[in-house]
Amino acid sequence: MVEYRKTKINTSQAQDALLRALASSRSEEVAQEFITVVQAPSYCQAYRNYSDLVNCPTIDVIYIATPHSHHFQNAMLALEAGKHVLCEKNFTVNAGQAKKLSTVAEKKQRFLMEGLWTRFLPVSVEVRQFLQAGAIGTVTRVFADNGLGMDPYSDFLPGDLMVVKELAGGALLDLGVYSIHWVLQAMPKTNRRPIQILSTTTEYAVSGVDETTTILMRFAPSTADGPEIQATASASLRAITDPDGETAAVRIQGDQGETQIYGWPWCPSRLRVIRRGPGMNNRGTINRQDRPSTRRSIWTLLRGGRSCTLHLPRSSRESRDALAREHDSNGDHGYSAAGE
Repeated sequence: MVEYRKTKINTSQAQDALLRALASSRSEEVAQEFITVVQAPSYCQAYRNYSDLVNCPTIDVIYIATPHSHHFQNAMLALEAGKHVLCEKNFTVNAGQAKKLSTVAEKKQRFLMEGLWTRFLPVSVEVRQFLQAGAIGTVTRVFADNGLGMDPYSDFLPGDLMVVKELAGGALLDLGVYSIHWVLQAMPKTNRRPIQILSTTTEYAVSGVDETTTILMRFAPSTADGPEIQATASASLRAITDPDGETAAVRIQGDQGETQIYGWPWCPSRLRVIRRGPGMNNRGTINRQDRPSTRRSIWTLLRGGRSCTLHLPRSSRESRDALAREHDSNGDHGYSAAGE
């Protein structure tokens, strides 16, 4: 758990936030070790427990990156202490916990948000912009998958949080949140509550977590004369999303085209937009452009009815890989600051 000091909560001043403190549930020494590993500022203070940390009067914002099973109690502790909270995904393990946190945050007038970084990547911003502008027409169907392609029985140690039920492990809570994210990003802001949800899971027999989960959602039409929208969100420890490096993790289909998102769903590597008219044999048009700057609007490529492929900067992918390596090397230390 990490605390930040800022004069006020204002996104335009986010660069002024300072990392002021860090706590580990195990000991002050563990917290201090992590501070050293990540080369935090010299004024960053280590705390031996979360209670002391959240009650520090000079701290404004707390970032929570403990295992899923502990998000609710850690976030509630911070909110009750009057702190603003950014909580790692998966926000809580069920809707009831999320509602309770929201109620307390509203009562105390504190900021509370799930820390799903994918929502703020340039690719996510671009997708929302051109969907809202009708680049592929009316959205009719969405497929989103996040599968690791691993063997749960040999690739995970018995205590790995991915497969420990008591730590809220499993495919849905750790991977499925990204698939659901892309489904909701494809929907208009006023139409992000499904009118029907069906799901099925395959259980990992050793611990009882889900190794594969598939969710089918049905949404109301986004326009008065449009069709209902169907969406499939899936996650799997065992199955792989992209076996050949050319399989889209996300497909957002409209009546005038399709958006395809490649790479890992939490940090995509490229984005492709296909423009096409109706007709079974109409394959549409595809125009690829390698690694353009993310500052260049995708609309400059879409004008004229063309299709394009947007490759994200290598730094985006390298950042995700670096975080993964840091988590692997630091074990439980990663829960304190670097993520789960």
